[in-house]
Amino acid sequence: MNDLALSRRAVTRALFLLPTAAVPAAAIAAPAFVCAPLAASAWDDAMAQFEAAQAVENAYDAHDRPVWTPANEREMTRLIDVRCDAEDRLIATPAPDMPAVIWKIEYARKRWVDFTDWPDNWWGFVMADLRRLAGEAAA
Repeated sequence: MNDLALSRRAVTRALFLLPTAAVPAAAIAAPAFVCAPLAASAWDDAMAQFEAAQAVENAYDAHDRPVWTPANEREMTRLIDVRCDAEDRLIATPAPDMPAVIWKIEYARKRWVDFTDWPDNWWGFVMADLRRLAGEAAA
């Protein structure tokens, strides 16, 4: 189990740190008016990571297997964990605009359709986006 957790951590860390390494130091130290595109870039990076993780999970799940072995189940569980981590990072990433907030709400409605409510942290992230984009001070 430790090997699986260590492997999951390594994959998650690699997915999370890759876009950070690609941001030039000058962009980080730039004035505020240059930082606005970074928000969209952070969103785009998180969306790309989520879509990639989801595609890998879907491809593995779609593979025609006559019998699911315990190894198949472990791999599927690992891929679900990677996708869920990417999903959580995407939801936690500040939306750069209203279409991104709308995407979060629509995705949450599909993702949590069988539940009575979304997780509280998802609501918090979406409401923070709406308040920020509406120009309100954080509540």
